[in-house]
Amino acid sequence: MTDTQQASEFDQLPQIPANASRYEILGVPRDASAEDIRVAYRRLALLYHPDRHPEADRERAGEAFQRIASAYGTLSNPRERRRYDTALDRGDPFHEVVGDKPPVTLADILACFDAYEHIFSSDNLFQMDPTLRDIVSPRLLTEVHEQIVAVWKMPAAPAGVTHPGTYKAGAVVLTNVRVLLPFTYSWEETRGNTKYRFKGAGMPVFVLPLIKGITIISDKRVRNTIWVEVEGEQASTRFRPGRCNLGKLLLIARLWGIAVQARHEDRKRAEWKWALLRPWVWGASVAAGVMGVAAACGIFRGGIVDNPSDLAAFASRNGLWQWYMVAWAAVSAQRVWRYVTAYEAAPLAPAERAGPQTGPGLALEQTAAAPQG
Repeated sequence: MTDTQQASEFDQLPQIPANASRYEILGVPRDASAEDIRVAYRRLALLYHPDRHPEADRERAGEAFQRIASAYGTLSNPRERRRYDTALDRGDPFHEVVGDKPPVTLADILACFDAYEHIFSSDNLFQMDPTLRDIVSPRLLTEVHEQIVAVWKMPAAPAGVTHPGTYKAGAVVLTNVRVLLPFTYSWEETRGNTKYRFKGAGMPVFVLPLIKGITIISDKRVRNTIWVEVEGEQASTRFRPGRCNLGKLLLIARLWGIAVQARHEDRKRAEWKWALLRPWVWGASVAAGVMGVAAACGIFRGGIVDNPSDLAAFASRNGLWQWYMVAWAAVSAQRVWRYVTAYEAAPLAPAERAGPQTGPGLALEQTAAAPQG
């Protein structure tokens, strides 16, 4: 993460009002549970910790971080919280207990993740393409103990990200701090009489505490697929998770207090074509393939040119065409029945969004393209 990206990230962080209460500083209601307070503190502390920001912003970040740490110190202590609530109700000033407090490190902020250490495994990096592994490995944030949670293939470039040439390979890398989407692409250019092949790579980065929300999208009804959409303030992208990976993603979202919702997207037109027309297209393709093989191989009597007509006559005399049509009609009817049954069902009510709102968290790291002779 470069200084330019960090400075931009700090400028996007919400400003804490000078007269904000300790509840308002952490962004939690008065009746927030201890878990809600701990999650809110972890998110804000990681965002504002001065060690994560360049020298020019470190003083402002340190002031904000001290207010966040002070608010958490009061609200996480049941006795101090009761004292603070009483002073807040009466409108009296609150004087916290003064004492020597050790500095809070980034490792301390992420210490609570140790309870879920069974889901972290850097071995997952070896499932990736070597080029993708070389993109991700040096960018892991050692100062915040960033650890790999899950890695899975990404069949296409992330939505909303453009690149020249042809997409080659990609992966979704989920860590305890971020979602990394490394991918590679290539293109060719002709200069004079020489053709050059170039390779490039990009990696959109979603910082988990800055993610505005995660949406689990159920796509289609008959051939249902699951997508995950990660939403930032200025950009978003979607990818397909595996069942195990989805569980890990939801666990990490829970730990960071990220808003999660579910949404269903119908594809009635596409699924109607799949049900009614696709079987006949496949049937015609199979029939054309058989006729082509007959013409090329000469396995029936007569010359090669006459073979397709001989095959058609043989199929007609023995009723093969009729049975062939009945078989594909049955396949189409079965699909149409599945389509009608699926779309007759009442759609599920959309899930209400829950969880705190956060700011934008997308940064795109672009690597230099290298010509390949």
